Amino acid sequence: MAAPPADRAKNKATWDLPQWREMIELVDCPEVYDVKFYPYGKPTDDPIFAAVGGKKLIVCRPTHAKDKRVETIQAVVDEELNADNCSIAWAQAEDGRPLLCYAGSTALIKIIDVLTGELLQVLPGHGGGIFDLAVPRTNPHILASCSEDSTVRLWSLRKAHKESPCIAVFAGEGHLDAVLSIDFHANGHYILSAGQDHVVNMWTVPKLPDESTIIEKAEAIHYPHFSTSEVHSNSVDCVRFYDDLILSRGHEEGYIVLWQITRFSSAAEVPPASAAPTTYDQSARTRSAFFKVPEGDKTAQRQYQRLLQFAIPQCNQWYMRFGMYTPYSSLRHPVLAMCNSASKVFFWDLSRLVDYQKFITSPETVLKPNWLSLASQTKKSGKSDTHRLLSQTPIDESVATSSVSSFSTETFAAAIDIEANRGAWDEKYATGNPWKSLKAHKIEGIPRVTSVGRAVAWSEKGDFCVVVGSSGIISVLERWARNTPDIKPDRSTVNPGNAS
Repeated sequence: MAAPPADRAKNKATWDLPQWREMIELVDCPEVYDVKFYPYGKPTDDPIFAAVGGKKLIVCRPTHAKDKRVETIQAVVDEELNADNCSIAWAQAEDGRPLLCYAGSTALIKIIDVLTGELLQVLPGHGGGIFDLAVPRTNPHILASCSEDSTVRLWSLRKAHKESPCIAVFAGEGHLDAVLSIDFHANGHYILSAGQDHVVNMWTVPKLPDESTIIEKAEAIHYPHFSTSEVHSNSVDCVRFYDDLILSRGHEEGYIVLWQITRFSSAAEVPPASAAPTTYDQSARTRSAFFKVPEGDKTAQRQYQRLLQFAIPQCNQWYMRFGMYTPYSSLRHPVLAMCNSASKVFFWDLSRLVDYQKFITSPETVLKPNWLSLASQTKKSGKSDTHRLLSQTPIDESVATSSVSSFSTETFAAAIDIEANRGAWDEKYATGNPWKSLKAHKIEGIPRVTSVGRAVAWSEKGDFCVVVGSSGIISVLERWARNTPDIKPDRSTVNPGNAS
């Protein structure tokens, strides 16, 4: 759950959103396609991120120090002739060494030791270029990949499985075209996939082998437990879990959608493979193992519920991916970020949506008669008063970063003209209409260049946000540079269930 207003008032810095700080340019690299932060460090460790594009891979350490902001700690060049790599994921060796998995046009997944740069393993198997890689937080020795061959594959990175590493192939009736994006649920039991066929699928992850298990043959998984082609009308090139909710974008639609699978709960028992719905009804655009609409009942719930959508202007290029920061402490806020094709980064603080709803419906928000009377008297006299309504000063971005810091403050409600600001607020914070796109809570420009943002990644603490894109540009954005209390991860997730 979000932090109580009193706690947020004590931690006003949590309302800050990132500012641009530093830029790195990879020479002779037309596009940097993907970026990921190392997720397995200690709370006291400095954040480390890796980015990949074409033949180049770079590992960097950003710091809050003024004199040395971003340190390059490893750089690797893929010498394969036709290599054009576009996806990267962190994993771990069984002895705890950090590994990087990267892939792209060659349909091969390459795994290197980050400390030495040594190529340790190559995973063949896909029948086309690979578009995305993912590793579950619950098991750093497992890797998922998706490809233009219309499949998702699951791999073991353990030494015991080096000769036969493929655990499972998700194919059959899942996707009919290239799969562009995948993501693991935080509990590791589910995986999302989305693709060029407009489809978003959710699969259950089969039982994973340990070091004593021999993989004789990859398991074939034909049916996802949930599948829909109704949420988007074109290719879906980014899909992510947000707790039990889903964020996804169709690349020509101009918005990101937040939605949920009806009656899906990760706390419930994982359904067996036999529960996955088949394609016996070819006309069904949505199939679900979690909720079946009673036949002929037009008043029943849908199998998925659309909740919100976020406006992303100038984001109509193919293969652009947003980043979602989900905090591990209730004192920090979940933030969605997306970069467009004109060097603009959009941010949405999802805690503001909840607080705005509380604020706008609170009895304290209704202005008292004495305030209205005072405003009228001030207007007639033409004289200023320190207690007047601030009707000439609409509150916009400063809502979250001013001394007020929260919509929940009674004095704030009494100090402004609600109606003068309501329209501008609703464009950013009102959640009543799932078809009305919410404008960004902050837009940060990347100076001096025009770059298409391809991917966004967040550090574990949320203090750094990195955007990569065209012209070899890697942009580092920062918040909480100083005077911010350290918040140790408690591994509790923010519950977004009331965000809609």
